[in-house]
This record gives sequence, C-alpha cells and structure tokens, in this order.
Amino acid sequence: MRVVLASIIGAVTIHIVDPSALTESGIPIATKTLAFLSGLSVKVVYGGFEKLIHTLVEKFNLNSLRTVKPDKEKVREFLSIKLSETEFSDDPSKKDAVTALLKSLEKKG
Repeated sequence: MRVVLASIIGAVTIHIVDPSALTESGIPIATKTLAFLSGLSVKVVYGGFEKLIHTLVEKFNLNSLRTVKPDKEKVREFLSIKLSETEFSDDPSKKDAVTALLKSLEKKG
C-alpha cells in the first residue's frame, strides 16, 4: 500500500511543483529527484491519512455503526408492512426481492 502511495505522491508532486522555480531560488534539484524525495515521505503522509480517518470516525461517531446491530424483529415487521403495500403487490420483482430478504432473515434467526 505504501509503495503505491509513494508512487502516486511522487507523480502528483511532479505535476504540482515546478522544479524550475526551485532552481531559481538557488536549490538545484531535478524533477525526478523531487519526486523521489516526496515518495520517501510517504510514511508521514500515510500517518496523516490514518489520523484523519481516526478523527473523522470519532467526529461522526462511526464506531457505533460497527457495534450496533439492527433489531431483526423490527426489520421483519417493517418488511412485512412494506410487502402488503400496493407498490410491492403491483411489481412482482420488488415483491420477490422483499420476500427473499424476509426469508433470509427468518433463516438467520
């Protein structure tokens, strides 16, 4: 994963940073060297992505999505109600899909 990310960062750096601007400032650096050096810093970028994801998970309380399981009885009740509506009785493909989902819930417990 980090090798791919390093390659992408190197390629993006070549397109974003103009190496001629660096040589005018007195830093003699080639385009390929700049891409290589930015690719080496992938550990920092990767760590930044991990920290960003962790922050977003905490901010939006996404851990609760992993731990809270839906109440199967409520899901069954909801699907049974939906199955009796005219929208599903008029369309056999929708009715078959909801019926199959309802049966799969009954098998699981």
